[in-house]
Amino acid sequence: MTQPHPNLPHSLGFSHTDTRSLDQMQGSGLLQTAAAVLERMRAQLSGGLIVAIALPAVILRLLFPEGVYAIDVLISFGAALASLIAGFTIFRKLSAYGTSCHGLISIASFTASFASVAAALWLLNLLPSPVFLSISWALTVVWFWFVSAATAYRRPGIYIVPPGTDLRKLAAVPNATWINVKEVSEAAGFGNIPVVSDTGAITADTDWPSFLCEAAINGRTVLTPDQLMETSAGRLRISGGYAQDIARSPGQDAIYPRAKRYVDVLTSLVALVLLCPVMLLLAVIIRMESPGPAIFRQKRMGYRGREFTVYKFRSMRAARETGDALSRDMTQTDDDRITPIGRIIRKVRIDELPQIINILKGEMSWIGPRPETVNLSRHYERNIPHYRYRHMVRPGITGWAQVRQGHVVSVEDVSTKLEYDFFYVKHLSLWLDILIAVLTVRVVLTGHGAK
Repeated sequence: MTQPHPNLPHSLGFSHTDTRSLDQMQGSGLLQTAAAVLERMRAQLSGGLIVAIALPAVILRLLFPEGVYAIDVLISFGAALASLIAGFTIFRKLSAYGTSCHGLISIASFTASFASVAAALWLLNLLPSPVFLSISWALTVVWFWFVSAATAYRRPGIYIVPPGTDLRKLAAVPNATWINVKEVSEAAGFGNIPVVSDTGAITADTDWPSFLCEAAINGRTVLTPDQLMETSAGRLRISGGYAQDIARSPGQDAIYPRAKRYVDVLTSLVALVLLCPVMLLLAVIIRMESPGPAIFRQKRMGYRGREFTVYKFRSMRAARETGDALSRDMTQTDDDRITPIGRIIRKVRIDELPQIINILKGEMSWIGPRPETVNLSRHYERNIPHYRYRHMVRPGITGWAQVRQGHVVSVEDVSTKLEYDFFYVKHLSLWLDILIAVLTVRVVLTGHGAK
């Protein structure tokens, strides 16, 4: 019998014959079978066709027994089908990043697709049944919410761990159970359960290198600890070859980073016009509440390591001079410098609105790693390896670290934040930016991660 890892509560020891305990961890057979079926794209789309077209047609017939025009039915069926396909594409792309916000992703994906198709048909003067589309949208959202939750249940986070793998590297992987094995025969007895192996710690004179190679060839998932951290937790540790990977990721010739800049300019111009009255009113309130300017200015480290001045609505009283410069630059939880109105605008993140000017100037983007003060950046560069890689993309008003981790409250939290930033730099794409925008809505509505 192998022994559990002493430092992690979810580490278990099993022999390859201890299948009853493994079944208990994986859940009931019926639920597992149902979830396994729902992992297939064909099953998801088949269910989608039923809830998006068949069920709404039945409900519409019950609501209007006298019948509806055939042409309206055909237009409605076509609209629902196009919305289902477009929304399913968005849903799959956003779900690939492993967040647990199943309902939010489902709502965002299919609301966008149904609204876009309805708008296109309205421009063409082809009017589908609003009742049919509303029912179709609601049932589709619920169906794919259920699909994402069921497939998450199907992934119980059970991993085989060969000798030499340091589980402390994987402490941030959510809901994981580690089965420590010593012999190849034990690992082989667990079927297709994924293997997490630190290949650098396995000596060549054992059977493990051959076993891992054959397992990968036969379709079994074989991951390094860093790869599992990246795919499960959305964080990327930079070490060795990973530093070279991230250095090549947001290439200057890539299409999306260039297109993103044009989108930033256009949307910031529109936002500035629409939000100008709100921003002027907020500036007046801040001036009336406490002495000092309405706009706070601070030097930050930005794109390609260049310094720039960031603009924010002032949410604090005059900075105290006690303590070191690093502590003054980092806002603490329940910081006594925060004003009453400042606490509100920080919670819903509207203190960041003046940074629209920074976006127009090309110093920032809507989405990217949050820019740090110059003092903090220089401190981190001296103490955290590869820190400057985060400057390969423009800093943003919101970012992957903000929606996954929230604000940091200590220098120690920065290493985790940096792993989220590295993940963003490596995986920079339209779909990741859309997901961050969707999760930012949740942050604004709930105040997640605010100080």
